[in-house]
Formats: sequence, C-alpha cells, structure tokens
Amino acid sequence: MYVFLSHSSIDADVANGLCQELEKNGIGCFLAPRDIRSGHEYAEEIIYGIDRSDAMILVLSNNSNQSPHVLREVERAVSKNIPIIVYRIEDVILTKSMEYFLMSHQWLNGKDEDYQDMVNAVRNLSQRQITQENIDNNKNDKNNKSHLVLLLIAAVIAGVIFSLGCVYFTVKNLLNDNDSNKDTGTVETVITATEEYNPDENETVAGADKDETKAEADKKPKQVELGDTVKFGSYNGVPIYWRVLKLSDDKTEAVLVAKDIITMKAFDAADSESFNKHNGEYYYTNQESEADRNLEFQADIRGNSDWSNSDIRAWLNATTELVDYGEGIPSKDKMSDNKNGYDIEPGFLTNFSESELEAIKTTVLETKGNALSKQPTITTEDKVYLLSLDDLKLFEKADMNILTKPTAECLEQDKSQWYEGEVEAYGIEMYCWWLRDPVEGYSSKCYMVGTEYYDDKIWEKEVGLEGFGIRPAITVDLTSDAIVIE
Repeated sequence: MYVFLSHSSIDADVANGLCQELEKNGIGCFLAPRDIRSGHEYAEEIIYGIDRSDAMILVLSNNSNQSPHVLREVERAVSKNIPIIVYRIEDVILTKSMEYFLMSHQWLNGKDEDYQDMVNAVRNLSQRQITQENIDNNKNDKNNKSHLVLLLIAAVIAGVIFSLGCVYFTVKNLLNDNDSNKDTGTVETVITATEEYNPDENETVAGADKDETKAEADKKPKQVELGDTVKFGSYNGVPIYWRVLKLSDDKTEAVLVAKDIITMKAFDAADSESFNKHNGEYYYTNQESEADRNLEFQADIRGNSDWSNSDIRAWLNATTELVDYGEGIPSKDKMSDNKNGYDIEPGFLTNFSESELEAIKTTVLETKGNALSKQPTITTEDKVYLLSLDDLKLFEKADMNILTKPTAECLEQDKSQWYEGEVEAYGIEMYCWWLRDPVEGYSSKCYMVGTEYYDDKIWEKEVGLEGFGIRPAITVDLTSDAIVIE
C-alpha cells in the first residue's frame, strides 16, 4: 500500500508525524518536499507521486482548505479514481471547490500524536481494494471464457462467409475475362517519365486550409502551453532548458525563464577599489557609516542597483567576447569575496547560434528606479533580462514553483561555494536568484527569490555579492525552427 500525503506546508509537522507512523506500520508514503527527486521538476514529481499511489490522505486544515496547490492535488486524485481519506485536524468550512471533490470520501478526525486510526483506515482500505481485485479477477475469468466461445463461433461463421466469397469472385472474374476480349474503343491517357511537375510557388499545402500558402504553413508556431519545457541555446557547454512563463494572445510568442539557475554572479560590481572598501578603509554593512548616509558612496563601494547600467545586464545582452561594461568592471577583486568575477567571460549571447539569436525578440521593460534615479521608472530594451517582482505572479498562473536549484555546470563554475555552505548548514536544495527590482531607499540593494528554508521567499541583498544565482528570461518567436519542445 502506497499513499500520497497532501498537506499545506504550514501543517508540515502533522504530515511528518503521520508519515512516520504509517511507514513504521509498513505503509509507504509520498511526502513533499522529502520525496521530490533531485533533478526533476517539482510539479511533475507531485503528479508522479499521486498517479502511482493507491490512496491519498488529505491533512485538512484551514490552511490546506485555502491552498490552490492542495486543491489541484485533490482534483488530480479524483480524476484518477484514487480514494481519498480526509484527516481533519481542525474545524473547517470547506470551499465550494473542495466540497465538490470531497463529498464522497472517508473522513477521520485527527488526534494529537495518535495516528492509529489513520493506520487502521489505510489497512481497511487496502483490504477492500484486494477484495475488489479478487472479485474483478473472477469476473474477468468468466468473461474470458465466454469471449473464447464467442470467438470460436465467430471464426466458424467467418470461414463459411469467406468460402462463399471466393466462389462469387471466381465466377465474376471468368465473366470479366470474356468481356475483355471485346474491343471497347477506349483511349488510355499516359504520363511519361520525361514530363516534370512544377507546382506554383503559392500552391496550397496538402492538409492545410485552401487559402494557406506553403510559406504560411512553415511559419506555424510551436504548440506549447504554460509550464512546458523548451530547449534553446546553451551555456557552459550544455543546452539551456527553459519553462514557458507567458504566452502572447495569438500564441506566436512566449516568455521563457531558465528552468534552473545557470550561473552565480553579482548583479553589479563595486566601482571602488574593492567591495565595501575605499581608500584602504572598510565600510561593513552591519555597522552604520558614511555608506548609509551617502547614497552615491553606497553605490560606489557596494555596486549600483540600477538595472539599466548594471554589469549583469551588459553581460546577458552581449553577443561579443569582450563585453563593454563602461566604467565598472566586474572583476573578482571588486566582489565581496573576490571569487566570481566575470569581466573576461564572453557575453552570454555568444553561446547562441544565428537562428537562435534571430528567434529572440527585443522586450521593452519598465523597471523601478533606485534611490539615485531621477525617474521613478526606467525603460530599457533587452534581449535577455532578469524578472521583476511583478513577474513572479506569472508563476502561479503557469502552475510553476518560483524556487529552483542550480545546474551541475553552474556549481562547477562557481568559486564562492556559498550554495554548498547553505546545503551543509540547512539541508536546502532550492537556491536564491536575482530579480532586477531595486530595494526602495537604497542605491546598492536588489530583491531576489530566496531558498525553501525560510518562510520569507523574497530577500533584499547587496548587489555586489557574487554567490547568488542568475536565472535569465527571454521572449522568443515560436514560429522559429530553433525552438525545440521537450
């Protein structure tokens, strides 16, 4: 017996306790995030876990009752005819959607630290399933015998019909041979092998609409849906995999975000002699100093959070080996730990073919200005960019997790080893990645998506810190042959 434990992350302690008791009694469990396999998509793993389960246990609370993710899990179980046992741990007035899916399933009331009723319920369900399988097998045996008799009868009838048919066609052919000896006077039309067939360039394609030309048929967009995976371009010698985050109304263009963190880089390097250092003096972020009072000085020694002039924007959009960074150079001596400099690394777009570059559309972005900006928003035109806080809303619409992990190639390239330290200290797998929005009131801080360890998933960090992830986004033309759907 194998059960899927559906619960709100807020009720993780109850789910973990229940899981331990069930497994102690020989009942296998799928519990997220514990059983999400490394290297697999979170949403895909949830579906995989539900589909291979014999039953679902829903830890019902006000938290799970209001959770869209839990509702999708319940809906999936119902659609797959997987029985659900509702383990209610508090009084809940069900939402209409949840009530619809749970009206015909078994309910149990939770007891603190006592899960024996759940163990008994799962065992009883397992026994009923075994009994039903035996009944179904007996029915199948009887049906198979009946089918065998019917097949033998059908075979005899088919043999008789075939014999009669052979007699009929023999007589018919003899009569036709007689008639063929008569001169019919018919003229036969022959197309010789020397004749060429030259279709008009605008001739319609077989199977296409009558008014659709071949050129139009070739330009049909790839059929993708939100959340689909696309292979496009490369970095660090391996293909980049992207997720479909948004589709245009006509579905000819898509916003893609890298499936994983592909590199660790600072958003912008310090312009001073080193991060937090000027004229030989250090200005630590945890001690009030001139850097807190003077915003220009702050940006100079810690990096500037203005997306339009950032080092990371210059690198992401560069198609040349030598990237023009202007005055600031993201060398490793300008970074907080003097590790991940990228001043001598070729531009990100040098890894893309001509056809791939043609498929990337220029995106007009509106980004909030930082504390030094003269305008509240700054407009840029970019081929490659970082997402904004507002863009994170698209993840929920696409049923995608905002959390992700670095690729193996990213970790091999990374010299900071901050990720490894977080894994050792907190046991995390998902890691933080930069957004392009500046933090209000600062000239040197931007927002980023954090890790799964903390409840607060949006962090504020100094842009000169080099051990955090880059997860780029692009807008692509879906009619391009360079787009490969996985």
